[in-house]
Amino acid sequence: MKFTEGNTISAGRPKGSQNKTAKNIRLSIEDFIQNNIGSFQTHFDSLKPKEKVDTMIGLIKIVVPALQSIEHKDTTENKGFTPLEVSFKSN
Repeated sequence: MKFTEGNTISAGRPKGSQNKTAKNIRLSIEDFIQNNIGSFQTHFDSLKPKEKVDTMIGLIKIVVPALQSIEHKDTTENKGFTPLEVSFKSN
């Protein structure tokens, strides 16, 4: 059913609330990891160094949120700036 303006039946999921499906999948993955941590460590130890690094990078991508790059554009009118020179004297 298409959403129509003025719909008072449901306002949708509240802002900031978790998606139930994603939450259940996340919990299932956590359970799987907890139940298989011993065999994972055994298999990890048998990997070649490059495979270990690749595995660690993959795990880090799951655990640590990805950073987004930003770009700064200088919008100031004064393009003729004077550079600051710093000199250090040795004792």
